[in-house]
Amino acid sequence: MKGYRMRQIAVIGLSAFGLALVHALARQRCRVLAVDLDEYKINGVRELADEAVIADARDPRALEALRLQDYDAV
Repeated sequence: MKGYRMRQIAVIGLSAFGLALVHALARQRCRVLAVDLDEYKINGVRELADEAVIADARDPRALEALRLQDYDAV
């Protein structure tokens, strides 16, 4: 489709809600960044998310490094 741009969504926190959100967004063919501090949770979404990152969302420097301003929604 001409002019179509895939929506880019970052999901911070892979609790039950965050995990369900990653699944739903992946089904809608959004570009998904999944972020959590728990390596086990990140490994569980690596095949769904376009990018899965272990990071502490309480750390402003970690959030800055993720370039969240480039995403359509966080």
